Amino acid sequence: MLDLRQLTWMVQQWRRFRRLVLAATGAIWVLCCSGVLLLPEEDFIPRIALLAMLILCTGVGIYLTVVARREIKQLERLIIESRTA
Repeated sequence: MLDLRQLTWMVQQWRRFRRLVLAATGAIWVLCCSGVLLLPEEDFIPRIALLAMLILCTGVGIYLTVVARREIKQLERLIIESRTA
């Protein structure tokens, strides 16, 4: 069984990971949207590629955020159990 310090450290790491995922997703959003807006109308294939990357990045970001939230909740439950025991 993990002790309280290890559990709190793991919660902090998951929170940092979640913030990193949100920041990276936001940066990709900015880059893809600006690329779509700044490309000339003749460049159809690069626009579609940027839109595909935007959609894929959004899906992966949402998935990783949900996984991190689930892990944080599970670890917080373990912390509460270890404090009451």
